Amino acid sequence: MSDCKSKTECDAKSETSCPVEKSASQTCCPVEASVEKWSASFCQAMQCTQVDILKEKIRQRWGDTMDQVADRVIDSMEVHWASVLQQAKARKDLRENVGHIFFAEKK
Repeated sequence: MSDCKSKTECDAKSETSCPVEKSASQTCCPVEASVEKWSASFCQAMQCTQVDILKEKIRQRWGDTMDQVADRVIDSMEVHWASVLQQAKARKDLRENVGHIFFAEKK
């Protein structure tokens, strides 16, 4: 399991096995390639399982607090988003008004 220190390490190992671009004169051991692929898959599965376990424990211990924080973030972002939309509408209206002035028929 020491080969699975990080996902990038596992990914790097899987990329070294038997690339499709190898010419017919260069042989590749299918057993070795298979072992490398399975090892990389194991590392990835192990990391995903660890993340799932941590998610569950974090939710159990800090879920209520995180829910409260998430509610406050949503409240603040809602105000921010409304402001962004208002600014965008103001810019759009300005462009339309300037366009009307430039393209209005002169009397």
